[in-house]
Amino acid sequence: MPCVRQEASPSTSGLSDAPTAELLELALRQAGDLVRAEASLATAELKGDVLGALVATVNMVAAVVLLALAVTLGAIATLLALGAGLQTTLFATAGLLAAFGFVATFLCLRSLPRTVLERSRERVGAEIRQIEDHAS
Repeated sequence: MPCVRQEASPSTSGLSDAPTAELLELALRQAGDLVRAEASLATAELKGDVLGALVATVNMVAAVVLLALAVTLGAIATLLALGAGLQTTLFATAGLLAAFGFVATFLCLRSLPRTVLERSRERVGAEIRQIEDHAS
């Protein structure tokens, strides 16, 4: 019985006619492109997050210093106006500054981001789910 070769119909895509090795090479190349694109997006996201955190940190430090200075000067003026001695005023001011420093440190630590690259993780997870859905 002679071997009959069927020609691909015009509606058949070019991928169905390609050998497995070519398809595998194409898939690996596309996966590499996807990984590079994700790394680029994650890098941009990380740079934005770091810049935002740096600006927020500088602003917070400036605000804390100015507020501490204002509270300290107010406490000194109040204690001296009430007739407290210089030694009492200095101890009270030092205690006030220490308490203020602890509170400011606590608030700064709470404002730090909990997760890094959250948007990238969500995007990669969604893409993986999409690939899994497409593969099944």
